Amino acid sequence: KAWATAYHSTQGINFEAKAVGYAVSSGSFLAGTVVAALSGISYAIASGNVYLIPNTSSWIKWSKIGNVDFTIDKSNEAGECPMPWSGWTYGAMKHLNSIVVYGQNGVAVLKSTGVLWGHQKLLKIGILSKNAFCGNERVHYFIARDYSLYKLSDGLQNLDYRKHLSVLNSKTVMHYDESSGIVYVSDGTYGFVYADGL
Repeated sequence: KAWATAYHSTQGINFEAKAVGYAVSSGSFLAGTVVAALSGISYAIASGNVYLIPNTSSWIKWSKIGNVDFTIDKSNEAGECPMPWSGWTYGAMKHLNSIVVYGQNGVAVLKSTGVLWGHQKLLKIGILSKNAFCGNERVHYFIARDYSLYKLSDGLQNLDYRKHLSVLNSKTVMHYDESSGIVYVSDGTYGFVYADGL
């Protein structure tokens, strides 16, 4: 149930790229897999020449099992794939036997078959902020950009609450307390508490 974060930074002339990754270390078949959201670079200037570089802000990248090396080679363990939306990928969390990826313009599920990964789009709109999701391996909660609260367990359920959550801003943070099953939501000005079943 522990998540580790790995940081990688590459710097060059007049540009900088960063990738943030999450490593699952729960002892399951996903153990050691590192998933990273890549930041996009639209151009780089080196030696007076301008080089266009594809935007990879909506891509997910994973490392070799038990390794923080993202190099794709013949072993076919490390890899990358674009998410089915444009815009930023904010983060990823393990859910049952898959990984849910949360982004600026969508939510998708990644599932593996051996070393191959595929994705399925869950929601066509993204989440309210980069920290507007929480949960554990069995249940996730997130707030979409339309201010609806969603629950993902066996399936995706729109809990709504738009009328109340519409006061939240782009600094919204969510936290799930596993022992009590309570979801805490705050943007620094407004705060809400959600308890499933009450």
